[in-house]
Amino acid sequence: MTVKEFMEKLKKLDAEGYRAPDGTSVSDGIGIAAEIWSNSACIGYCIIAMENAGFDQKQIQAVIEKFGEAFDRTTLNEAECKYIEYPEQRSRYEGTVC
Repeated sequence: MTVKEFMEKLKKLDAEGYRAPDGTSVSDGIGIAAEIWSNSACIGYCIIAMENAGFDQKQIQAVIEKFGEAFDRTTLNEAECKYIEYPEQRSRYEGTVC
């Protein structure tokens, strides 16, 4: 689901009168409680990690270019499963099924 689709669903709930006990709309409540995913922030985290791991500028740029392809071809669930199933992470997520 895209952010646009998500926001449209929230607006529908708002229009139907769904409210928190304090009168806060669904969209306002979620906006207060959650950070919106940002592909740019994700890439920023990756750049920081690569710099900290000693990658050079050329290596970082090559990875950044591949991010666009990964974002276009991979769902959030598929990406999460890829991380969980990565050999170095498996022990942390035992029992998680993707």
